[in-house]
Amino acid sequence: MNFKTFIDTFHHDLILNANIVSLEQVGNDIEYLIASTNNNKKAKIYAKYFVFSCGTLETIKLLLNNLKKNNLRLGKEKDNIGLYFMNHPKCISGRVKLFKSNKEINRFIPTSSKVGSGYWGLSLPKTYNKDYLNSYIRFSFDKPLIYKSIFKPFIKSIFTFISNPLNFKINNSSSYDLPKQLLESDYKEFFKKEKNNYKDLLFKSVLKCPLKSLEFFRKLFLNKDLKVHNYLEMKPNRRNKVYLNSKKDIFQNYLLTIDYDL
Repeated sequence: MNFKTFIDTFHHDLILNANIVSLEQVGNDIEYLIASTNNNKKAKIYAKYFVFSCGTLETIKLLLNNLKKNNLRLGKEKDNIGLYFMNHPKCISGRVKLFKSNKEINRFIPTSSKVGSGYWGLSLPKTYNKDYLNSYIRFSFDKPLIYKSIFKPFIKSIFTFISNPLNFKINNSSSYDLPKQLLESDYKEFFKKEKNNYKDLLFKSVLKCPLKSLEFFRKLFLNKDLKVHNYLEMKPNRRNKVYLNSKKDIFQNYLLTIDYDL
């Protein structure tokens, strides 16, 4: 999607390939920014106000590098830049198999309508433990493997071709490249990944364990298991931090080290 179509270019200038690499502070104000193209062509950008919305890491990187160069002068708050680093960890932690149909479970699966979209979440009681903050889980039906590995990529390729037929390239990824969101424990009996190639053929595993093979084929063509999605919040912790290291990027600004523990 080209986001330029959403910008009112009559009132706004959109400057492409302009990486902000430095800033210049005069008194209490930022007088100008220095932008650079990837091939080191630089320009100064002047404005009355500047708003940094580069994303968490890029903004921290920009501020720390300019503090190091003494281009930026802040008060005591500069000591807190990069500390208490947090994000919103999420993962697929397991599967649930229903022994009989249950309409109530659909409330926990994301749905959309004319009114909007949403789902129920399942969380621990607020009195349980404050260390867990706002953690909760939701469910989603796990679609058959044949849909994920064959039908979905095929449909995606058709739409990609329609949108840009001149630059269309066929994706040569193997059908054995399993979707990343599947649990490895479900399929590692059948595929052993060595040097990015799956060398264990399916029929070898069929001979080893027929029952597991039947389960695999069930998930291949008819999978009605529920995936468990975990959504977590992190506690503020001063030891979780982001700081500059000794390596530099193409603009000679120092790169970041992220040091944090979930």
